[in-house]
Amino acid sequence: MARLSVYVDGRNIWHGCAAVGHPTYLDFWKLGAWAVPSARVQQVNYYDCPLDQTTSKAAYADQRRFLAHLRSRPDTRVRLGYRGRRAGGVMVHKGVDTKLTTDLIVDAYNNHYDCALVVSGDGDFADPIIAVRNLGKTVVCTYVERPGQAPTRVLSQAADSVRLLCAADIPCFQRTL
Repeated sequence: MARLSVYVDGRNIWHGCAAVGHPTYLDFWKLGAWAVPSARVQQVNYYDCPLDQTTSKAAYADQRRFLAHLRSRPDTRVRLGYRGRRAGGVMVHKGVDTKLTTDLIVDAYNNHYDCALVVSGDGDFADPIIAVRNLGKTVVCTYVERPGQAPTRVLSQAADSVRLLCAADIPCFQRTL
């Protein structure tokens, strides 16, 4: 059975779920088994930025519980970026995509997996996905299908396959905090 590593763009998938009425954290081991049934999940890699507790104390507490859960598992790597400001004072997440991309490529080069599942709809991951495929690895992408929004064509072209997560599927992978 193929070795599967899951690479999760945390904010991307959370906002995708929220956009279809399911603001939730997911069980990425179940999601991996669903997206790539021919492989065994051996590691989940989760990338996000810490929330600011002054924005929403409840969301901050939920994220901390979820991160604590992830960190409690020996088969999980949690890597956090930081919050920065753009011109005009808009807060943005920084470093998350770079960390995910670096780990995706380095882990492929070091033969830590046979197949990677990238959990994100961010087309910026297309080039790193192509690089990993050029190393002989299989890459599957999954992200939330949003009504009225076409699938990310650049990811469809870069990955071996794409498994869209529809709103009806999300409760099957919901993680209770």
